[in-house]
Amino acid sequence: MNNTAGIWGTWIFILLVYGIMPFMTQKTVVFGVRIPPDMHNHPFLTQILRRYLAGEGILAVLIILLIHFTHLEINQGMGSAILLGLTLVLFTLDYMLAHFSVSTRKKREGWYENRRQASLADTNQAHKLSPWVWLWWEIPAWALALALTVVGITRYPYLPARIPVHFNNQGVANGWMTKSISVIIFPLSMTVGSILLLTGILWLVMTRTHPDLDPSDPKGSLNRSIIFRRRMIITLGVAALAATVTTALTALSTWDVVPSADLPKIIPIVLFVALAAIFAVTMKTGQEGRNLPYVSTDSTTYVHYDDDRFWKGGILYYNPNDPKMLVDKRFGIGWTLNFARPSVWIGLAILILIALFPFLLHGGV
Repeated sequence: MNNTAGIWGTWIFILLVYGIMPFMTQKTVVFGVRIPPDMHNHPFLTQILRRYLAGEGILAVLIILLIHFTHLEINQGMGSAILLGLTLVLFTLDYMLAHFSVSTRKKREGWYENRRQASLADTNQAHKLSPWVWLWWEIPAWALALALTVVGITRYPYLPARIPVHFNNQGVANGWMTKSISVIIFPLSMTVGSILLLTGILWLVMTRTHPDLDPSDPKGSLNRSIIFRRRMIITLGVAALAATVTTALTALSTWDVVPSADLPKIIPIVLFVALAAIFAVTMKTGQEGRNLPYVSTDSTTYVHYDDDRFWKGGILYYNPNDPKMLVDKRFGIGWTLNFARPSVWIGLAILILIALFPFLLHGGV
């Protein structure tokens, strides 16, 4: 896979992600704005969705023309960064336009006036998921780390005096280091560090996420939420295992066990299989089970509490009165952080240190 194919693949992935996000979010949230359930099919919201998708299509054409006339996709470094950065900025602006349009209309027409609002929490311990929902991936991951240790020790006496440690997109070495024990320890610490980092993320999702229940359908939304959390944790495990495998392949390439020229072929396949599985599951599920069969068993006259004031642009959540660290995203699928909690910043610092540990330990080798 050359640089051009990689940039185009990333660009298409971003385009797909932004395109499907409106169809993944809960039905009581539209472009980051909380709405009553009966407003979901409002003609105005349908118009905004069409405008958003049309805007994304127009932006895609403009970016393609920009690529054609400037050849950004074949330029290394800065050109690629400009292309991807421009894509993210323009698509985010398209989202923000839709967000503020819905928010303004909601306030002007008083969509929440004279409505009975409520916020529900699930306190039933019987609904807690088994640890094996997320621990299953640890077994092959740590087995891989152990196998790498054995291979590294075995290969070390036969390694050359100068060892390639960095490769370009074609698998050609462009960085070397003198043979030392760090050649073995550094890739192993990278693998172990990635396992610990991803374990921390999965643990947070497993223990610190709470269902965002719909007061208008408590039982139905709870059942869908349980399925959603189980599936999302499994998909995160798949992503974690794929990341560990790619790290291990890089180590094996450094030790000349796997030809470096094969990395641009093998790693994209591993990532593609993982992303395809994740994409299929998330599309079928949706945020809090939005796309699951909708069977209402106990409809009420309550609507979800209007919590827009705690969201910045429908993206960043800041609520000092909410003890939760992780909350449902308002655009797309998954979770985001409550940035008002000091524990969130401490946790982020710990995760960053775990990710940087191999570089700190070995002087940024």
